[in-house]
Amino acid sequence: MESLSTAVAPAPWTLRGDAWWFVLSVFGNSTDNIDASQYAPLEASSAKIAQEPGNFKGGVSLAMVLRYTESPVGPYDELLIIPGAFDSPPFSDDKENPRVTRIYVSTLASVINGRKNWNTPKHLARFEFTEQKDGTRDVRVYPLTPSSPGDNETYSAKPCFAARITPSWFVPAPAIPFHTKFLPFTVDLVQPPLEQSEHADKDGLVGTNVWQKMLPSFSGKIKLVRMVGLLEGEKYGDGVDFPNIRPWKTGIYWPDVTIEFPESQKWKDERQYGTFA
Repeated sequence: MESLSTAVAPAPWTLRGDAWWFVLSVFGNSTDNIDASQYAPLEASSAKIAQEPGNFKGGVSLAMVLRYTESPVGPYDELLIIPGAFDSPPFSDDKENPRVTRIYVSTLASVINGRKNWNTPKHLARFEFTEQKDGTRDVRVYPLTPSSPGDNETYSAKPCFAARITPSWFVPAPAIPFHTKFLPFTVDLVQPPLEQSEHADKDGLVGTNVWQKMLPSFSGKIKLVRMVGLLEGEKYGDGVDFPNIRPWKTGIYWPDVTIEFPESQKWKDERQYGTFA
């Protein structure tokens, strides 16, 4: 296990790397259930808030795979899901905002700083990327097993997520310059407080006691790619440690993308939304 003496890296962050967007829906149904696989067990209180009647609003839903080659805490890999928009707390200026509900990263430094800086509920996982000559990439993510706190880290023998990403049939399709500021919907993330694990001094699963809002930005060029799940039945997620997502067959690839994570806006309000140690 990496040392927790890793230097704290406060926001803002500028990162570079590759990103793949798995589009799940654009007009998602707000009656869809937010099932248990959308949250890690530690984030039970966040899941409870999300599952309150009328809290989930639906809309644009994405899963993302990212390979950061540059960041304030060094290179790392990431898998996350944004199932859609949720009702924002009453002290926010917005009625609803998207929310990252489950996220894995490959380094402890990213776990600690992501949780502290933006309330992103990061957990540690092992990432496996294999690339073929034609540009096809296979991605597999293996979560850390819950029975391995501290220095005896052990990852699951089976991936919780697996996908094959293939260049588009339109190869050689030109890359199109794009910036997320041109998107016709809000991408401000509003994240609830995080609970802390019993072994936070070893596993990095630190808690927070405030809500946080942050507007990430992506800039670069995008290409279309094809995607297929590699788990049994062509599934992408195992439905336990990561949702059994059903993305569009065509996804978006950002080669050498620049991503900005600014300092978050913070709220503390104990009247309706409790705080956690």
